Amino acid sequence: MQGNLHGRVAMTNVDPTVVGFFTQEVVFGGCHQPAVSKAGIDPSACRVNFIRPGSGFQAAPTVYVWIASGQAFCAVDDCIRRSDIEGRYVKLFDNDVIAAYDLTRAL
Repeated sequence: MQGNLHGRVAMTNVDPTVVGFFTQEVVFGGCHQPAVSKAGIDPSACRVNFIRPGSGFQAAPTVYVWIASGQAFCAVDDCIRRSDIEGRYVKLFDNDVIAAYDLTRAL
């Protein structure tokens, strides 16, 4: 997983800590329907980030890491499903528990 993700700003449906370990970069967590809608990517709609206010960080996420279980940080009506992302972006890898999608390559 690290080979595909290292150095990439990411979004995930769960707590961003684990994904950040592999990317060694900023990760937005708790990113569900409002953050990855058909209208586009909106990291400000994610529920968790560890970016210091006023830091000037501007990079856009380039990968979405979907994890099957864990702290999803979502409400029933806005939880994102794997199929929601799979129909929108090119898949980088999938092992049934974790899947990653390239947010720069829409289908």
